[in-house]
Amino acid sequence: MDKLEILERYYKAFIGKDKPREFFLGLGDYIDYGETLPEFDAITTALSKQAQPLVDERKKKEEAALSRLVEIKKRIADYLSAYLSARKISSPEIDQWLKQFDDFLYGRADMDGGPAYGMIMHLGDVIKHLYDKWPELQSFAAKYIDFLELRSGNKAVRKYIQVPEFDALCEIDKRLERERSTSLWGQQWQLYQVYKAMKEGRERYKNVVERHKRGEAQATREMLNYSVILYEWTAIEEGGDNHDGVCFVVDRIRPAAERFHTHVVAQWERVEERRRPQEDTILLKKLDFSHQIGLLKLIDQNDIEHDIPVQGQVQREILRVIFQSNTDAYSEWSLYDISEILGPDDVGERAVKNALYQFNRKVQLEIPALKNLFVLTKHSARIDQKYLIKT
Repeated sequence: MDKLEILERYYKAFIGKDKPREFFLGLGDYIDYGETLPEFDAITTALSKQAQPLVDERKKKEEAALSRLVEIKKRIADYLSAYLSARKISSPEIDQWLKQFDDFLYGRADMDGGPAYGMIMHLGDVIKHLYDKWPELQSFAAKYIDFLELRSGNKAVRKYIQVPEFDALCEIDKRLERERSTSLWGQQWQLYQVYKAMKEGRERYKNVVERHKRGEAQATREMLNYSVILYEWTAIEEGGDNHDGVCFVVDRIRPAAERFHTHVVAQWERVEERRRPQEDTILLKKLDFSHQIGLLKLIDQNDIEHDIPVQGQVQREILRVIFQSNTDAYSEWSLYDISEILGPDDVGERAVKNALYQFNRKVQLEIPALKNLFVLTKHSARIDQKYLIKT
């Protein structure tokens, strides 16, 4: 019996179960076995990388939103400081809201979605307070408010503070949420959230409690979330049905498991199909490396595409250097030169050579006929010319 047939047995053993305990323990066994297989790892790694461009884009949007919010807060704070000082008055409410803004900025407070969500909430509180309670500052506050024009000619407040950069962050968060519900990488993410909760949940909860004791703001929310997850899993381990569960719900996880397994089987068989006609020879028409997602795309003589994901940051950076120009990619590279570009204190010559050796093995797992994509000597590396179609 081959590995895929064994994986199929593990899948069939749990997928039709309705009792949560049987279903989720079987799911754990299925992933446990899958994690021992290089083919399964290659498929799950490739799926995870599909999410990376969106995650990277979100990071940029969040940085832009934070920068803009800090700029607006400084402008408001400076104006109010001058205004209040000139009149020798104070406003404890405004002082408190601006302090809470800084708490989110510097990690002393936490909120779902990240600091930008807490920061804009407190800036909105300040603007609302000024607009509603301080008539002499209403025109100043109105500069930040998003108004809705009514048919009557009056205006209604849509948002007390309008920040396009924050709106862009909200949009990409909504997109991430949709992708987690509908995309294949999202189905995998859901399964592994459950799997990690079963395998590591208690240990993670202990760590979160320790962080909470040290006063870490984010740990408070995480502790509450993990307590719910552990409560659910403990009840299931004891044979409970978990009808009111949030995380361990069979009817929610089963469709994700079905889609994920169908994809695993399809990708596995696709690789097997490629291997059969390619045992004797292979020639490459094109090699294209994407640093952003860490993927080397090879197109062979039959116009079949082979996607080879890198393993780890060192491989990613080495291939970035080699493929930074079409001409240099096919030249002989000194391991010393690659190390110098990446920083010899971080990646030495031996690390460069080992990373390329491991990548050769990864390529051969995908394409058995391609035994060593990179020819490695003591001091150099180059793509083996015998695999390239001469143009």
